[in-house]
Amino acid sequence: MIATDAARGYLGLWIWIWACLMGCAGSPQLITPTDAELAQEILPFHLATAKPPPPPPEPKYFTHTVRRSGETYMGIARWYTGNPANWELISQANPTIDPRHLRLGLAIRIPEAIMITRQPMPKPSRPKQNAAPPAAAKTPAPATDMDLFGPIEKPSAPAKPGLDKITPELEPLE
Repeated sequence: MIATDAARGYLGLWIWIWACLMGCAGSPQLITPTDAELAQEILPFHLATAKPPPPPPEPKYFTHTVRRSGETYMGIARWYTGNPANWELISQANPTIDPRHLRLGLAIRIPEAIMITRQPMPKPSRPKQNAAPPAAAKTPAPATDMDLFGPIEKPSAPAKPGLDKITPELEPLE
């Protein structure tokens, strides 16, 4: 009788497992959700109505007109930005202009984000026609070692210890 009860218990267990598996298997036709349905499941609801961020604002430029020969991007950068290394940013803002050949009247764009002044570069001052020629500068005499380094002094001999000190005097090795 015990064997029969054990057999019934095993049979009941197998029936229960089979019923669970059949109930969990679901229908034989699988329904795959669309991409929109998946997106609604994955994305939070507030993101579905969110607007994309606005594009960054276009950079603003100040226009400098070349008024003298010999102007360079470094000189322009030094005047308007305070840092001659900003010439590269000015060059990037003016890709069609050759920085080695700045002509009079050429308009150079300078990014306003790096500017410290809007005052135009000063025009070079012209020497007066009636001005006296500058005095001839004296040519300095060639420098000597004495001028460059000063006099060479011999080191003074160290003072000998007095009699009150008992330390022996060391003799230099020769």
